[in-house]
Amino acid sequence: MTIPSPIYLYRIIHINNLPIIIANKGITCPSHSYANTDYIRIGDDSLIAHRREMPIRLNPGGTFDDYVAFYFGRRSPMLYNIKNGYHHLSQIFNTEEGFAHIDWRIINASKWFDTWDDPDRKRRKQAEFLIYKSLPIEALIALTYCFLFYK
Repeated sequence: MTIPSPIYLYRIIHINNLPIIIANKGITCPSHSYANTDYIRIGDDSLIAHRREMPIRLNPGGTFDDYVAFYFGRRSPMLYNIKNGYHHLSQIFNTEEGFAHIDWRIINASKWFDTWDDPDRKRRKQAEFLIYKSLPIEALIALTYCFLFYK
């Protein structure tokens, strides 16, 4: 499969975190010295706690709390899970060559649920791009928004 160019990255944030990102002049990881304790995490609390302790066994190391996570596709399973319930899995890569292992067809698909023929689609859709410590605001090219309404 051909690696797309350019590759866009997406991050889901709570709207109330936008002033924090602007004040920090970027997006910081939870362990960063500039991390704001008022930052609203939107994921499943048990998953966040589990990932907080999960070691990253690739350079520069640390745990998931030392990274800012981005998704490759617009239709994120995490966003679906926030709306409908949590069953989130993660996968990471640390070299440019890793892009060749990403299933870009699933990343860009609007329907990505597991099937009998392909029971691993959801995991492949959730591939992440991790940035160590912070991403300066100058690196952002766009902000978009959507609203989720809960029952």
